[in-house]
Amino acid sequence: MVYNDAELVRLIRQYLENRNITRCRYREFDLQYAHRFYGFKGEAQYLRGYTGVLTIEVEDTVNEGVNMVFPCNEIQKTAWNELKNFDHALILREDDPLLPAVSDVYEKQGIKNGLSQNMMKGEVFKTELATAYPDNNIDRCPL
Repeated sequence: MVYNDAELVRLIRQYLENRNITRCRYREFDLQYAHRFYGFKGEAQYLRGYTGVLTIEVEDTVNEGVNMVFPCNEIQKTAWNELKNFDHALILREDDPLLPAVSDVYEKQGIKNGLSQNMMKGEVFKTELATAYPDNNIDRCPL
């Protein structure tokens, strides 16, 4: 059987409604950050700013009582707690010579350990993928 796009969308929606399934979708996680790929050739070697968009989609049977799969505001809070270290951050490799240079400038300006009024910083963390220094608003990635 062959369906056009509109028919497929209608059939999928009907299927989901019959299974009492809903979705909670977010596009509100716009992250502003700067990074470069140290050692790469071309445009990627330059420090540049980006906007990253994270979409979270949850699908399951509707939880009676909240009338959704999972409370969307809880998904948003949980995601933001993990993401806020990367919002307006500088992301560099650990071996990037810009890293000590930026740290030195922050030290000279008296902002290396952050400002007391910065309430948006996340938790310090270190994983195999990255290390976050939220007081400096710098995240480091291994080689």
